[in-house]
Amino acid sequence: MYWTENLSPYKIGDIFGCSFSTITNRMREFGIKFKNHSLARQKYPRSNFSDDILEKSYMFGFRVGDLSVYKTNPRSEFIVVRCHTTTVDQVKVLEKMFGKYGRVTVSLSGDNNFHINCFLNDSFTFLLGKYPDMSQFTGAEQIYAFIAGYSDAEGYFGINQGKARFKIDSYDEVVMKWIGDNLARLGIRNIVKIISICRDKRNFGAKLYRLNVNYGADLLKLIDNIKKYCLHKTRINQMRICRKNIVKRIENGSI
Repeated sequence: MYWTENLSPYKIGDIFGCSFSTITNRMREFGIKFKNHSLARQKYPRSNFSDDILEKSYMFGFRVGDLSVYKTNPRSEFIVVRCHTTTVDQVKVLEKMFGKYGRVTVSLSGDNNFHINCFLNDSFTFLLGKYPDMSQFTGAEQIYAFIAGYSDAEGYFGINQGKARFKIDSYDEVVMKWIGDNLARLGIRNIVKIISICRDKRNFGAKLYRLNVNYGADLLKLIDNIKKYCLHKTRINQMRICRKNIVKRIENGSI
């Protein structure tokens, strides 16, 4: 009742028809730990991360692509994950990703400006830092799950000049090159190049990178390996359209 259902000793005392002090005495007697002030004020239960490496890989990818993660103060036992988006599909991704672990709040300002806050416990400290350690993801499935997360946040699948294409535009040079190198290692041809230099004073001189996968066979392999991890409805629909385009071109002998 105290730890799982998040009931206070006062409430537990009411249920059993005894005093607050009787409950706390029994807790001490049986070695039940008391919550600190921060945990005691917590209204909504928070669960520990599953430690599933593929789920972690996806979270890392999405986090690097589009999430702000921080503690309200250095001693806090809670992690706040924040995101701003104009699409309902992205709101649903956050709810799917973190809703089972903690409270997810969504507020709307103006037309389709969603502000999402996810309140998690400190088992999610691995998401802190601008560039979480990506070197831990070495297996093919881990890499694909990471790319699925990053693609859900930043990627685009579409048809250009009758051919399916995939692209990601980002100022994150480290991440873009990591994805490009790992795709090449997995046998998926891709191009990473600089397409512009930022002139905005807030990010003046930053290089905007684009990663492309244009060859049909390579894009088909990418889609078939990341679609099982993707949570973004729009991205999943884009992949379905691109896959159909590639299969049709293969059948017509143009690939």
